[in-house]
Amino acid sequence: MSGPSSRAGAPAVPRIVTTSWDDGHPLDERVAELLLRHGMAATMYVPARCDRPVCDRAALRRLLAAGCELGGHTLTHARLKHLPDAEALREIADGKSWLENECGQEVSSFAYTWGEAPLRVRRLVRQAGFARARTIRCLRTDAGADPFRIPVTVQLYPHGRKVHLSHALKEGNWCGLGSWLRFGLPGSLLVMLERAVERVERDGGVVHLWGHGWELGEAGLWPLFEQAVALLARRPGWSYLTNAQADLAMRACALPQGPQVAPEGSQG
Repeated sequence: MSGPSSRAGAPAVPRIVTTSWDDGHPLDERVAELLLRHGMAATMYVPARCDRPVCDRAALRRLLAAGCELGGHTLTHARLKHLPDAEALREIADGKSWLENECGQEVSSFAYTWGEAPLRVRRLVRQAGFARARTIRCLRTDAGADPFRIPVTVQLYPHGRKVHLSHALKEGNWCGLGSWLRFGLPGSLLVMLERAVERVERDGGVVHLWGHGWELGEAGLWPLFEQAVALLARRPGWSYLTNAQADLAMRACALPQGPQVAPEGSQG
């Protein structure tokens, strides 16, 4: 993995690529193999049970041995915002304990199931002992001001403009909407990645690609994934990090990290 570069006479700024993959499907091993072959890193968010197959202990330990990060994703992939606090906390904390037992090491990162991260749930994730949590607030190249509300850049799925617009408006993701406008409102995933790379090359920041391993198989997205990896991989002066590493690197620098935490009751 390469380190951050700096312009002549200017302090070094991070230029980072990170990726994350939700639901812990066995196809995550294929995802990781492709990423690692191109010098990239991955964080896999794994529930103990889901409505699809989940990696067993041997597969999880192979992912760890290959250099991937494993993160929490609840015990049963429950929709946390619909649960009472005590039950939601059990889902989060028991999922963390299960994964730590499976992989034999501490788990510090979490991804919200269904992308739902209201303030109440964010507080429960912190209470459960996580250090950070990833949302699905897209179209961003910053780390977010709140480590329990980390945004992403783009999902590995060919969403159209209407979907990007509706999600940004629903989530109140004004930073992401502004970035998309500055990118020229692209509908193509690869064009959005190109614009994000250009922005991070110029200003520093992080390009965060996320998706589902199972979705690459079900929707026939492996060729698109390979194109995205080719676009992002092996850039001189860029760092290829797990989500935890990227979060720590971004918070150690002086780059702006997006808006402050939303008020009580806001959806993340």
